[in-house]
Amino acid sequence: MTDQTGDSVEELLPFYVNGTLSQDEVRSVESALADRPDLQAEVEALRAMRRTMQSEEIQSPGEFGLARLRRDIRSEAQTQTQPQQRGHAWLWPAAAAVGFALFLGQTFLTLGPGAPSVELAGADAPAVITAGFVPDATEADIRALLLDLELEIVSGPSALGLYGLQAVEGTDIADLVQRLEEADGLVETVDWEGD
Repeated sequence: MTDQTGDSVEELLPFYVNGTLSQDEVRSVESALADRPDLQAEVEALRAMRRTMQSEEIQSPGEFGLARLRRDIRSEAQTQTQPQQRGHAWLWPAAAAVGFALFLGQTFLTLGPGAPSVELAGADAPAVITAGFVPDATEADIRALLLDLELEIVSGPSALGLYGLQAVEGTDIADLVQRLEEADGLVETVDWEGD
């Protein structure tokens, strides 16, 4: 059922209970209430809800609550500005020292008397060129350059980002080094023992 303004009576019930309707709207709602018990039950439920909400007191935390809030904010700000304390700051240096001592002991045992002999690479070993590429060099660009020069990566990257490159036997190493140096958009450093 709708009133004269076109609103349904059900939509006007909360405003009726709050007393905010015009006289014409009040008459429409009251005439509908006379004929419909379901609307009367709705009005009673709305009135009970309004009484409950009005009886509840909103309590302020008071001065004590405000003081506690300020204390909590100050405490949180202080913990954020103070550096974190480490309970076991000595643990990492001690573990590193023990690990280094074990490494040294193993090295001396391996290289001590009776250790297997080591032969150094002779003159027949192909020369190794050390090269460093520009930081934004892509893998595809590096691969294309190395394929073009017939070089292969035999070591690296090192901690400094350097690669060991080896050429096919019989290749002119000085020429390869020069061609690597000329690829300045891709190669940052080139070194060779024969320089």
